[in-house]
Amino acid sequence: MKKYINEMIKEYTNRPLSPWHMPGHKRKPHFGGFWDETFSRDLTEVPGTDDYHHPEGAIRDSQAAAAEVYGTAYSHYLVGGTTAGILAGILALSELYREKKGNGLATERPIFLVAGNVHRSVHHALRLAGADVINLEPKEDPYYGAVMEDEVKCVLDRLEVQGEISRVAGCVITSPSYGGAISPIKEIHDLLKKEGIPLFVDEAHGAHFPFIPELSEYSGICAGAELVVQSLHKTLPALTQTGIIHVGQTGMPGQVEILERELTRQLSVVQSSSPSYLLLASAEQAVAWADEHREEFAVYDQRVHAFRERLRDILSVGNRFILTDFSRKQDPTRIFLRIISGPPVSMSRIADHLEKEEGIVAELAGKDELILISTVADQDADFEKLLAALKRVSEKLNSGEFADAGNGDGENRNLQNAKVSVPKPGEVAKRDIYSYPPGILILREGDPVTEEAASRIAGELSAGRTVRGL
Repeated sequence: MKKYINEMIKEYTNRPLSPWHMPGHKRKPHFGGFWDETFSRDLTEVPGTDDYHHPEGAIRDSQAAAAEVYGTAYSHYLVGGTTAGILAGILALSELYREKKGNGLATERPIFLVAGNVHRSVHHALRLAGADVINLEPKEDPYYGAVMEDEVKCVLDRLEVQGEISRVAGCVITSPSYGGAISPIKEIHDLLKKEGIPLFVDEAHGAHFPFIPELSEYSGICAGAELVVQSLHKTLPALTQTGIIHVGQTGMPGQVEILERELTRQLSVVQSSSPSYLLLASAEQAVAWADEHREEFAVYDQRVHAFRERLRDILSVGNRFILTDFSRKQDPTRIFLRIISGPPVSMSRIADHLEKEEGIVAELAGKDELILISTVADQDADFEKLLAALKRVSEKLNSGEFADAGNGDGENRNLQNAKVSVPKPGEVAKRDIYSYPPGILILREGDPVTEEAASRIAGELSAGRTVRGL
């Protein structure tokens, strides 16, 4: 894949031009080192560059090249992360629904079928769109699990009986989940397609899927989803805040161009009118690198599976700590560990130990779970270091070194220290309640508080995690 944006920046900055325009650093040295190098490549929309929201040059050509790499109808780089893609995608589907209902004059609110473990940005978008929500609950694990096709069929059948299926503007599924569970996207898409309902896959944690043969078929792109959004920065070598959103090739007949038009319009609404060319260049570089280094992904895939097998052998001694695999399909690159037996143990204590004693920083430490993210950037030495550290942790677990004192006293202490009140069953949530990461809602604003939700909040607090919205 040719790197049009990176070449454009190189050619432009090699010209002896005197900038009398934004940005204020004028591409001149100010602070030394990293910052001056960064400033020198930080451009804006001037003759010789391109306009992100109306691309006619390097950005247009680069996005077209990216679409060829992925096999999509259209692909757009995102400078506001996957969040921007989610906002734009849901707003686009909502506008298309209203158009279909009568030139934007529809009086009925659109309905979206939404996985119960979507990122909070999905709910932000649904509020902006004025949409109603029907949850699709992951059965195996409400927080980290996959949505199955029978759940989708059940909801569609119910809506058909109620005469409301024509109100469904779209379906939003997170796959892979934060825990690495992969939903049967193709089967779900087949069900939705029969009803003319577009599928939007939040594949934020699956940017590597198209480049690993065993995972590519599980990507929303391959499954025929109408929209797929990916966080390039989560699992590819890209700067934080970069993403990409795709309009699928095999979507609803006659809908591809219409969806692309509306998506483009909404991307200009939710993203900055002064996009960072550094982020655009990083997004392009990540896609081009992944396309050119598919053999590295194949080696990485083997490395991950070998690591998982060795880790299982280590953890089988004592059988307190397990490597989780979800039943339908698991993303092997997501290392999801759980405590399954023995006295209570604080995962935050284990995470602190890994950081302070082993130099390893986990993605998330919950009440019972520890999540680590591996990517193609991890080499043999990285996996060996992690394996040795987890072996030592497992041995300490088996000897009782991480056990919480007092049979629950640790939980009570953490709740007191949090200085917040846990909502009680029967109350109504006054705002969205979630822990971050991962930003999955425990309660949506207006939801009644259930026993399960109250228990989840207490568990997050007991693990020493901050719960937002209390």
